[in-house]
Amino acid sequence: MDDDDIVVQVRSAEDGGASVTKKIADPPPLSAIEASMSKEHRGLIRRIGAVIKVIWYEFTGGVGPWGALRPLVAALLAVIPFFFLGQHFNQQHGKARDWTLLQIPLLPTIILWPLLWAWSIFDAWWTANGKVVRASIRL
Repeated sequence: MDDDDIVVQVRSAEDGGASVTKKIADPPPLSAIEASMSKEHRGLIRRIGAVIKVIWYEFTGGVGPWGALRPLVAALLAVIPFFFLGQHFNQQHGKARDWTLLQIPLLPTIILWPLLWAWSIFDAWWTANGKVVRASIRL
């Protein structure tokens, strides 16, 4: 048996308590590159992979690359005026429709429409952050 074989020792009452070694599973097949490397090198590569995984986890806040970028994408879409795309991105189509209808009477006012637009950007970012937090809690 090889060093990578998974084995178990079984004591059988029928054989007077003698120990029998049985192979219970074949190891996963190695790629050509892994087969040419020593066991120490394979362990080193696995440790480096684990370090990279931890760094990536910390970089993305534990929510993955999409979770880290989702609020930013929602806010960038909300910056486009008149369409409230950030709310559509967050699947709040009713809110986007209502704000689109609300902006029609507000357009002639120079102060109130920009406030609605700025609020839509903040709301898109805030809602996307909430979705990311709820998704990360479920994990």
